[in-house]
Amino acid sequence: MKKFLCAFLAAVTAAATVMCGCSFANSKAGRDGRDLDIYEIYEAANTERGKEGLPSLSFSEFLKEYLAGIDVSTSDDVNIRASVNRSLLSCVAVLSGFSYRRGLYSDTAWFAGSGVMVEADKTTGEAYILTNCHVVYCDVTDGTTAADDRIDNAAYAKSVYVSFYGDDDLNTQNDFPAEIVASSETYDLALLKITSPLIVSGDFRAAEFCEREEVYVGERVYAVGNPEGDGFSVTEGIISRESEVIELSPLSGGQDISYRVIRTDAAINGGNSGGGLFDASGRLLGIVNSKMTGEEVDNMGYVLAGSYCKRLWKLFADGCGAAGEPGVTRAVFNVPVTVSSDTRYDTALSVTKITDTVTVSMTYGGFMAGDVIERIKITDASGGTVEDMEILRSFNIDDVLLSAREGYFVEYTVKRSGNSITVRTSPEMEQCK
Repeated sequence: MKKFLCAFLAAVTAAATVMCGCSFANSKAGRDGRDLDIYEIYEAANTERGKEGLPSLSFSEFLKEYLAGIDVSTSDDVNIRASVNRSLLSCVAVLSGFSYRRGLYSDTAWFAGSGVMVEADKTTGEAYILTNCHVVYCDVTDGTTAADDRIDNAAYAKSVYVSFYGDDDLNTQNDFPAEIVASSETYDLALLKITSPLIVSGDFRAAEFCEREEVYVGERVYAVGNPEGDGFSVTEGIISRESEVIELSPLSGGQDISYRVIRTDAAINGGNSGGGLFDASGRLLGIVNSKMTGEEVDNMGYVLAGSYCKRLWKLFADGCGAAGEPGVTRAVFNVPVTVSSDTRYDTALSVTKITDTVTVSMTYGGFMAGDVIERIKITDASGGTVEDMEILRSFNIDDVLLSAREGYFVEYTVKRSGNSITVRTSPEMEQCK
């Protein structure tokens, strides 16, 4: 996050529509191709595939299968351009104002970051926006922000504004006030809520999270932000590492906080905090939060994984956040386990996949030492299925548990002495900062 006194940075993600004439198998004649949005055809193709019991295609797979006559390099260029421009309509700049003291005088210090709309109501104009906690909360108690500037106390910003793509003139008069719904320093995420007529009248819309729980090294990605306050821009790269844990020191000092992140070589700079990292199809992979710095360090940016971001914002929206300060009540997995990993090349997907085996190391609750956790299922109070996932990576358990609430049940399928056993428990709820 970059600090400004009178200006702000805007972070976005890009997406527009591409018009072209095309058709897919078994389709009927339609409007002239110039009236068609390629994404409408893409979504229609996946709808038809679903009816036939076939899996959905990614956008790039759709182009290659249904538009086989297009040169691959051309289709990739069309894909990324369409995705980038489409994503722009889902992202916002965030401007946070904190009270500070300069000698005997008080004023407002403005901090800039980014955000991504994760839900938008085209009827009411209400929207939820996901950003970083450190964009809207300062945890420096009487700490120095500049040579003679001091934040009054650890607190949320007294004012938060957001602006949409196309309005990056650094003028808060055209921005929309945002409410801080909840946040968590443990996850470095915050949820904002706004109401804007632009959502009703314009093409602005919520981003779509990638449905896949896993990402792969080498995937083409792009990040959007407002580096150095020079205006909205997009940087492109690949996933350098699909999952790792980093530790960051809070500004107030104290114990380091660990974050599970995706690493990318897409350029990340001041102003990208809270912005999105997207795959080539325009699906949200995660929320940008930090980068490695140093004279001999290049292209090491870190992104909070979408597999927990997409669940945590709903936990915030459901009222599980703390009042007046960062914090959230979530279900946790406190069973002692060991994790072993197997790495294989998947010839069908042309990727190297890591699969974890999660083994209970000591008897705990309904678990017995030696149980191998294979699946996790969450049901609500009426017995309806909320989530049902095979455990392929150890972090899948913590991610899925973010969908649990008080009164829900968690069912673990474990392999015990060669037999499949179900361990049913109530979620163990815990509050974190």
